[in-house]
Amino acid sequence: MNLFKKIKDVISASIHTNPELAFKVGAETTALTHGSPKAYLSGGFQAALIAYILQGNSILASINKVKDILIKYPNHEDVLKKVNSVIQYAADDTDS
Repeated sequence: MNLFKKIKDVISASIHTNPELAFKVGAETTALTHGSPKAYLSGGFQAALIAYILQGNSILASINKVKDILIKYPNHEDVLKKVNSVIQYAADDTDS
């Protein structure tokens, strides 16, 4: 097994067990091509969301946990507003 594969395996295992790390890595890798906070914080949000879901949390519980991570980052307000809008839209849609 080559060194690159070993490093990738360690990082992958860590990300699945640590949603805060998943958020950080997701945001940093997204920032490589998307410099806007809306973009790279969304990338971090998605990475942490997947990590929480893989831990067995429901989607809504995972979203709420990731929101707690998101608000620790500067310029998070726009992403938080969009996430809250999506949650509200989903709730309104299920009421009909």
